[in-house]
Amino acid sequence: MKRSGLLPTVIAGVIIAGCVSRAPVVEPPNVEASEKGYPIWVKRSRVEPHYAHHLAKAGVTGCVVTAFDLNEDQRPQRLEVLDSQPPGVFDDAVLKAVGGSRFIPTEGPGRYATFVSFSLEGMKAKRHQPCIAVPNYEQLNQSHGQ
Repeated sequence: MKRSGLLPTVIAGVIIAGCVSRAPVVEPPNVEASEKGYPIWVKRSRVEPHYAHHLAKAGVTGCVVTAFDLNEDQRPQRLEVLDSQPPGVFDDAVLKAVGGSRFIPTEGPGRYATFVSFSLEGMKAKRHQPCIAVPNYEQLNQSHGQ
């Protein structure tokens, strides 16, 4: 059987000073670069989101922005999807991955957000709407009364 050259890639990123810093899921973000109210995904406890084969084969790409409370033991709680494109397609995979991972808080316990992008290399992908800007620690915690 001949391989198609389709290489699905899941990208996780954090927002730094208003721009998305995308790094492969297996690479942790730079600690110094994440000091603006976004959590650092701990490499050893990172659960990679599953990119379903049928979605990759169909050329479906997307992104998901999640928010969660980060407690003292670095585990996310009260996860919610703030935005996803296409809506609902990658939500479960991202919630499972984020919920099973640990994060280093940059501001202390509280509410944080993260961004995960699903992209393809080696073929034309179906374009999706961009996700919303990822809110930072201050924005999330003001809106939740902390």
